[in-house]
Amino acid sequence: MPQLNPSDPLAKDVEAVARLAVVPTLLRVVAESTGLRFTAVARVTREQWVACAVHDELGLGLAPGDTLDVATTLCAQVRDLRAPIAIDHASADPVYCGHPSPRRLGFESYVAVPIFLSDGAWFGTIFGLDTEPKAVDRPPVIAQVQLHAELVACALDLGGRESLARAGQRRLESFVKGAPLAIAVFRGPDLVYDMVNDSYAELIGHREVVGRAGREVFPDLRHAIWDELDRVYATGEPRYAPATPSEAAARQNPAAPTRYFDWVAQPTRGADGAIDGVIFFATDVTDKVEAHRALERRNRELDGFAAIASHDLKTPLRGIMHLAQWVREDLGDAVSAEVAGHLEQMRERAAQMSALIDGLLEYARAGDVRETLADIDVGALLGEVVALLPIPAEARVEVGPMPTLHGSPVALQQVFHNLVGNALVHAGRPDPTIAVTAEEDAGAWIFAVEDDGRGVPVEHRERIWKLFESLAAKERGNTGLGLAIVRKVVEVRGGRVSVETGARGGARFAFSWPKREPRSEG
Repeated sequence: MPQLNPSDPLAKDVEAVARLAVVPTLLRVVAESTGLRFTAVARVTREQWVACAVHDELGLGLAPGDTLDVATTLCAQVRDLRAPIAIDHASADPVYCGHPSPRRLGFESYVAVPIFLSDGAWFGTIFGLDTEPKAVDRPPVIAQVQLHAELVACALDLGGRESLARAGQRRLESFVKGAPLAIAVFRGPDLVYDMVNDSYAELIGHREVVGRAGREVFPDLRHAIWDELDRVYATGEPRYAPATPSEAAARQNPAAPTRYFDWVAQPTRGADGAIDGVIFFATDVTDKVEAHRALERRNRELDGFAAIASHDLKTPLRGIMHLAQWVREDLGDAVSAEVAGHLEQMRERAAQMSALIDGLLEYARAGDVRETLADIDVGALLGEVVALLPIPAEARVEVGPMPTLHGSPVALQQVFHNLVGNALVHAGRPDPTIAVTAEEDAGAWIFAVEDDGRGVPVEHRERIWKLFESLAAKERGNTGLGLAIVRKVVEVRGGRVSVETGARGGARFAFSWPKREPRSEG
């Protein structure tokens, strides 16, 4: 992407944001609190859009100083409206589905709020986006991002002239009182409470704390908390801690469930630029922690189900197949053609049921993103896939130039195995040529598997992605689960799948895969 010319007047604004040590922490907190994996501060005028600070877990390649055509950005609309914009699912949104910005950057969810300086002057936006749909068009989410926009504005003000510093201090006091997060402001090396808002007061049981040192009010709390705040005051480096259990809340009501908070502490500075205090704010993430624990329980249950299914369900099926074989052997030459046919059908149906159980397990595990991540040579991985498939001598699989990316080798191999195998089964000819190609996109690679067979009729192109749907008869090994597994594996990583008619008249299956898959916890 084009970089801003160093002589451009906006370069000084980019430098001003770069000097603010708190901004990277703010962007990380916005990402954590909203679930959006790309967050940024942008300077936006009527003529220009330039990135000032970036937190990028998606690998979009957008860096500070990069510019975009302002007319194609949603930030331009935020500037014109002087109001936030929030989108849960861009491609399904009747207003934004055709906007060039989601298509260019490949995002589905987006939220942006304006940044105004203390004199009312427009600066730009703080925004976040993600390649997956997210529930961000909600008042609490927008309020959190607005709070961080205020923090950026205050930091810019406090980093400027003395008059702006005083104005910034007034704004700090104003939004601390009304913010939806729990906020406390400490002054001096002893961390004396200067102000707290209602949410923080509720958290500590509405104690009278203003004017008293934190350690004096809560001498029995973990020293680690106060040590962290001391470090912020001494070094000027912000601190961030996710999912921390609240001891203060627990002491107010020991019988209540534990509450968890993401908290950030950052320094405040006086008119002379010297550190004069610490601002602490916390977001209640108890629901998020409980949801994560529920997911872990689900995964453990899934693992238990897999063990049961692979043993207790398949053991009787293996017994049926063996019994059919033994009956056939016991009857020997006395078996009639009709009975032999029935016995063979029995074996095939049992094998089909066994394959269906395997397919259901594979589909259930497709949403599990706990696999080990590694650098993947996609060309080598495709070589392994081709070697594992029963490819007829007349068929050909052509693999074009492939990239190296970072992600789950097992999941990507699963997708290619199903798509190439699907092309072999459904091409409708004994000598298909299957071409696998890759094309680079913003933050992702677009892979395609194309054959020269009979293609997929338009009326069936959505149906084939559903469970148990297949355009071919349910023969042995064909469970109707392969494409459903592909879709689930791809979409859980924020990608998309599609099918269309290829250049050679057959089916062209395409899917996107992130260049760098973020590590998931679990």
